[in-house]
Amino acid sequence: MKDTKIDKNILDVNDQHRKLLQLDKEILVKALIDLSYRHDDVANIIERLTSKKTSNVERFKERLSEFQGNNNFVSWNNAYKFSYELIDLLSDVESGANDPKEGIELLKLFFCSDEHIMNYCDDSSGNIGDVFRYQATELFETYANQCDDKDWLANILYELIIHNQYGLRDNLIENIGKYLPEKNIRILVDQIKKEDRLGTSEGLLLQAMARGLKDPILFESIINEENSKNEDYDASRIGEMWLECGNPEKAITYLEKVSRASHRYLGNIDELLLKAYSLTDNFDKQRSITWTIFRNYRTSEKYEQVIQIEGEGKRDELLKQEVSIICQDKKINSQNVDFLLELKLLAEAESYIMEREHDLREGFYGALSKWADVFAKDKRFLVSTLIYRALLDSILERAYAKAYHHGVDYLRRLEKYSEKISNWGNFVKHEKYFEHIKLNHKRKISFWSQYKNG
Repeated sequence: MKDTKIDKNILDVNDQHRKLLQLDKEILVKALIDLSYRHDDVANIIERLTSKKTSNVERFKERLSEFQGNNNFVSWNNAYKFSYELIDLLSDVESGANDPKEGIELLKLFFCSDEHIMNYCDDSSGNIGDVFRYQATELFETYANQCDDKDWLANILYELIIHNQYGLRDNLIENIGKYLPEKNIRILVDQIKKEDRLGTSEGLLLQAMARGLKDPILFESIINEENSKNEDYDASRIGEMWLECGNPEKAITYLEKVSRASHRYLGNIDELLLKAYSLTDNFDKQRSITWTIFRNYRTSEKYEQVIQIEGEGKRDELLKQEVSIICQDKKINSQNVDFLLELKLLAEAESYIMEREHDLREGFYGALSKWADVFAKDKRFLVSTLIYRALLDSILERAYAKAYHHGVDYLRRLEKYSEKISNWGNFVKHEKYFEHIKLNHKRKISFWSQYKNG
């Protein structure tokens, strides 16, 4: 389905563009000048558009010098605005550079300002650093692709990445294989390896270069030189690299070395193994790993992957089998509840929760209200009531005053649902539950006041 809001925005912009083209130039010029008096960024655009390239370059250098000489601290609140000032500065480079070499030289000045700028700002939002990581890096890559003197370019790049205290220049290496020949990359690798201080940052740069070269042997040697003493982590990285380079068999030899205990914290080992085995003829392994991935975290998407392996004809039989396995859980597993709800198995999810009702008070708060709403919409008011009771009990027992308004809302829902429940089974009816919380939480005056006046 198309996003009609986005389509409308595009139509609005196109309509505005058409209308502006029909206006007299004098009107547009006056409007721009009026805006420039109130907005510095508009004034910069006008100056950039009306200046010679050399003037734009000089303005870039002057503004950058001002940034480097300014010791006024940029607070978190002003970081977003300041990031746009840096982006505007990069526009001066685009408008001023006569050729790729000059553009790269100007960007080198920009990157070399990172230490001073970061020392005088609170960039916990990441907005300022992202200008270096993305906009400046993307512009550098554009000029680097156009630069014919690759030896000169490699020297500039070396000077930038070897002095990289804040890691804002890491992304310069990400696509190195697209703008530097293999010869130059290998020279860079040798230069970095000769550095006296070869730390984590340099190790990551070397790994990125090996990826750029698609050289798993070099990558493996770099990992081994780290002496990380984490054999599982090393094996996972090397295995992934061999897989990226089109050698699934070699990848498997490393990925299979990773212990099961490490799979959880390394995250994607099973997915990498499945991808590797999918490129081989070992169907039994593909099948086994597909089931492992599914049962580690059941989702409808992963179930479809199981069906692709097992065949459409087994869909209902296998689903019945999985529901039976899920129902053996001793405690509520929120992932399994989500899975049942995803597949619209509301009756099964209802029974699963009601049989483990006491577990609702042990967490899952982020999921409980979503579950309750799903059940209520399907007129399964008893299970929805049990969930809302758990939420209300949690708020009252913790005396969490900031959430009392939510608690009042839950209590109102409980009152509403109680009128729709004819069979309470072994569960306490609403009247008795209300008496219980009224007695046990009678001193929570603020809650009861909100309830009475709500």
